[in-house]
Amino acid sequence: MTTMTAMPVTILPVAATSKEVEEMMEVFKKAFGPDPLMEFTFNRNNISRKPPKEERVAKHLEGMATPQFVYHKAVDSENPNGPILGVAVWYCVEGPHTTSQNIPWGDPEPGAHLECYDASLGVLRRWR
Repeated sequence: MTTMTAMPVTILPVAATSKEVEEMMEVFKKAFGPDPLMEFTFNRNNISRKPPKEERVAKHLEGMATPQFVYHKAVDSENPNGPILGVAVWYCVEGPHTTSQNIPWGDPEPGAHLECYDASLGVLRRWR
């Protein structure tokens, strides 16, 4: 029988830097893998736009500049400057039933596959 011990972790805010946001996004990507639905909805070949990575980094940095978004990371307690082990992002609102506060990323960007968006994320948006 193999005994596993938990690694002691420390929870810290994610630094609002492109480098740390990129590392956070890599952890998220590894945890959830590729998402064909999101690729189909937002990364259409015939639409020119900023490279997706730069676009996502900019969105996270924009969110980090507001009090509604809270970003934290888990790191090895013995090596707090080491790699990010896990991430969590919260979107906090004062009145959860107000439309303007309840859509953290706003409307879908031009070029999104709107029918696909509405059938997936639109349902979640209306439910919120």
